[in-house]
Amino acid sequence: MESVIRAPGLVALLPEAVLADTRGHLRTVEEHLAQNRWGDGGAAPQLFVAVQGREIEIDDAWSTPAASSDAVDLTIGASVGLDSGWFVGGAIGSQQGEADIDDAGSGFDSSGLMASAFAAWRCDGWFADLVLSAGQSDLDDIQRVFEIGPAQDRRESGDTEADVLGLSGAVGVDMSDAANAWRAGPFLALDWLDIDVDGYAEGGLSSSTMQYGDLARESLLGSAGIFGSYPIALGAASVELSADVAYVEEFEDDPQDVTAVVKSLPTGPSFRMPGYAIDDDGWRATLGASASWQGGLRLGLSYRHADNDTEAQYLNLSASYAF
Repeated sequence: MESVIRAPGLVALLPEAVLADTRGHLRTVEEHLAQNRWGDGGAAPQLFVAVQGREIEIDDAWSTPAASSDAVDLTIGASVGLDSGWFVGGAIGSQQGEADIDDAGSGFDSSGLMASAFAAWRCDGWFADLVLSAGQSDLDDIQRVFEIGPAQDRRESGDTEADVLGLSGAVGVDMSDAANAWRAGPFLALDWLDIDVDGYAEGGLSSSTMQYGDLARESLLGSAGIFGSYPIALGAASVELSADVAYVEEFEDDPQDVTAVVKSLPTGPSFRMPGYAIDDDGWRATLGASASWQGGLRLGLSYRHADNDTEAQYLNLSASYAF
């Protein structure tokens, strides 16, 4: 009975892991776009690479257990400037993550591959970014561990995969005085992500082995905030310090039910249990610095913190070269 009741809550976290992988990839693309927001740097052909580490903590809820995950992303890409303030490019990224659930030994590994195409426009202090992403993620070694009696643990495991499609955009304007070195102003952003996790069956035919239906997770996340940046000279390098803070709102906040059936009873009865309880609002902030040199080399470092029921931290290190 405990297995039947608790299993859907663990499985409901699988789409959340894929969502975190996808947002991690988008974060690295956004960093490249932000570094080319001002001046004419985006006009030159560029190659860039970024390594990002992230840590996510999910509080327990009435339907899902507490969980934590660590992951690392590697992204490479290129961009080139066009006429009239436009530049376009593409990127491909690999994500590797590990999730620990409920401190009992449950968890899973995730590995994904994402590709993105992006376009950006800059004109008279205005900027607009658009990113289209697609990819696939493997969810391996999904371990579900629970107690049977006072001294025995049972372990059930399985594997599955997920498909991802996403579209994100942002628009903002620098409202500072043209004679001022500071740049500051408001921005709006909207991210849409669609994630489909294939149903899977746990191995074996014990009384607690389960089979799960497909899982769907759709996210429509809006952000409204302010940004600021300030350039300084540091030896031969031109350094730009930047920061932003934004209020975020999740518009697709209805939890998706998890369909399951005891595997030893393939004809049923199947049942549905509530999935992950989505928190619909919160805050996020970013601090960053980038240094560029005359030869075309640029290095960047940024930190982002997002906090609601899910607390996420991102540390991003990037390098680019303009030809």
